[in-house]
Amino acid sequence: MEMSLTFKIIIGLLLLILLIRKFKIKRSLIFFTIFCIGLGFSFIPLEEKEMKNQTIYGFVIESETNYYLLKSGIHSYYVYEENNEVDALSFIKVKGNIKELSFSSIESQFDFENYLNQKGVYNELEVSEKEVIIPNIFRPKEKMNDFLNHFDEDGKIMLEALLFSKRNYDHYSTSNFTSLSIIHLFSISGIYVYLTLSFLNYIFTMFFKERRANLISLSILSIFAILTFPSFSIIRILFIKGFEHFNHYRLNNKFSKTEVLSIVAISFLLINFNLASQLSFQFGFIASFIINFLNLKIRETSGIKRKLLFTFTLAFIFLPFNMAQNGEFNILFALFQLVFAPMNGVIFVSGFFFYLTYPIFPFFINFLSSFVLGLSNVFASLPLSLHVPGFIDVELIIYLLCFLVLIYSAEIKYRKLFKWAYLAVIAVNVIHFINVGQGDSTLIMHRGATCLIDTGGIFNLDVAKESLIPYLKKQRIYRLDYLIITHEDFDHNGAKESLIKNFPVGKVIENQNNFPFNLNGLILENLNYTNLDRGENDASFVIKFSLNDMKFLLMGDASSEVENKLISSGIDLSTDILKLGHHGSKSSSSYEFLKVCNPDEVIISAGENNRYGHPSKDTLSRLERLDIKYRLTYLEGTITYRLI
Repeated sequence: MEMSLTFKIIIGLLLLILLIRKFKIKRSLIFFTIFCIGLGFSFIPLEEKEMKNQTIYGFVIESETNYYLLKSGIHSYYVYEENNEVDALSFIKVKGNIKELSFSSIESQFDFENYLNQKGVYNELEVSEKEVIIPNIFRPKEKMNDFLNHFDEDGKIMLEALLFSKRNYDHYSTSNFTSLSIIHLFSISGIYVYLTLSFLNYIFTMFFKERRANLISLSILSIFAILTFPSFSIIRILFIKGFEHFNHYRLNNKFSKTEVLSIVAISFLLINFNLASQLSFQFGFIASFIINFLNLKIRETSGIKRKLLFTFTLAFIFLPFNMAQNGEFNILFALFQLVFAPMNGVIFVSGFFFYLTYPIFPFFINFLSSFVLGLSNVFASLPLSLHVPGFIDVELIIYLLCFLVLIYSAEIKYRKLFKWAYLAVIAVNVIHFINVGQGDSTLIMHRGATCLIDTGGIFNLDVAKESLIPYLKKQRIYRLDYLIITHEDFDHNGAKESLIKNFPVGKVIENQNNFPFNLNGLILENLNYTNLDRGENDASFVIKFSLNDMKFLLMGDASSEVENKLISSGIDLSTDILKLGHHGSKSSSSYEFLKVCNPDEVIISAGENNRYGHPSKDTLSRLERLDIKYRLTYLEGTITYRLI
């Protein structure tokens, strides 16, 4: 789930309104202006040209099994290294070649390049020589592995996730927590860190004054932050609590809780403006602001009621994030948070102390982990999940706006406002050019009816199970009314059988005689009638339709020969959106055809660095000569047009 620029702007404006209402306009505007500057900088791609034999000094800011990220000045680099042993926060010297990132992805799969871009990484460094100048003296990788070896499989799974945010996606627990809509509890969470700090303060206040006890607790958390770097949840809370301590003991509470959060958020953006694009930053501070505004209401309650209110509030804040994971919504998600959060918290706190000292009682964590994972298995087997997709921008804005309305109504005790906080967003007509790698797949949604044109196909991947079906569910589609196969090339129909087997599909259209047909009032025509074998490119259906005065023309794999026949026939080929034939191959999309069609935009469905060289440089050159804007699925991902 990724927040778009539109969403960020609107949420920013809402926060500004709340800040102005709560505090002085001048101070609020200063906070908001600096936040916007940081947000603006986050959209500047710091790409470098390809260079060879470069010597670079920098800090390792993230270290995983087979790669690490290197920060040098304003630039960050991705470095691939099998069995990587360099620790985060090490200062190293490397020599190698700088090149652009190049990772392919398809719809509904993890987009690693986008993940790196959000961290400000736009280039890869092919290292030929490496020298660790100043290693991380704590050696966290070695310490983590030694620590985990004391536990059984269940204990390792829980500790890796909760302490080190290393989630095992092949383990059943990940899908269980996802289906229960509480996946955010299966990683380092602010809830657990706050719990740990509270426990530390409780222990140390038995021996020291509150001020010193607080400092000792923060110092211990600082060591843990270094050992688990770059865990943003821990770093965020460390800075918030550190500034609260300074504000209380040095500044005599000059700043309110909201101002403390604002200052810390702004400081993070000034240090690393790329954080503005990362969900850990966005949801972490959104949750903190909402909890803070609710805090007065929460303080009015006590005991079990207070804990329930806090737990349910957190559950609803994280609901959009959890829904985005797999397009599911568990109707008892808030109850499951209430059940699992305390047990996960105990595992986190115990693991925290054992990690910094020694795992004296590993059987305790092993037992509790097995109980948690077993319980998640039982709950996940219950048919309590509904297929509800992650929110689109407008829906997410309305959802969070409802939270703000509830907060405001609680503050002014105007309870009628509670009745007005509900969601009502319906997309009427939507065209999706789905990113299926080197292939074609187009989804049409019209007045509740659905039609998929081609399925794509990749030989080493089940595109239906891994991409199409998850994407359909995210779009609230649980049955396809029509499936059109333009022709029998594998990259157009390779996922057909799996899709039909694993997803409800109505009528499959593979015959020219089925055209034209009516999709709930939308007429789809095939312009290419031919006697060629269905496996040949020139036998592709050429599909034309108009939606809300916008014309679409989908060329399948038709070549220039088919294009010339269409021009000679005198058919009206003018269109607004043209999907180029044969993935932008040089054998299609002739200059004359493009000129006759005169599209506003062109869609090219192709896989990155494919072996066919699609799209052809000749084709792109023709588009540029005619000043036609083109969009590529391997660059943008799935391309969507919403027509009201």
